[in-house]
Amino acid sequence: MIKFLIVVKNNSDNLFLGQTVEKQGTIIELLGNMRFKVELDEDVVQFFSKKIITCKLSGKMFTRHIRIILGDRVKVQITIYDNLIGRIMLRL
Repeated sequence: MIKFLIVVKNNSDNLFLGQTVEKQGTIIELLGNMRFKVELDEDVVQFFSKKIITCKLSGKMFTRHIRIILGDRVKVQITIYDNLIGRIMLRL
């Protein structure tokens, strides 16, 4: 008898494996669980449907304890499949 083991890994980082776009924005609101509301720059508005997206910290920023406060300029990585969420890659 042959048995198969199927492992399903549900990880939010899998959303960023495809094509991504990097844009700049400003932190406008601090949410819980290391999430932030980011207002994208004016030149991005015609490409994306919303100007304000929800972002989380990247893994290296989290492990190196890089602090982000209200009003910081950040570089955001956005997947082309879901442009409502993003990942903060760099504090400018």
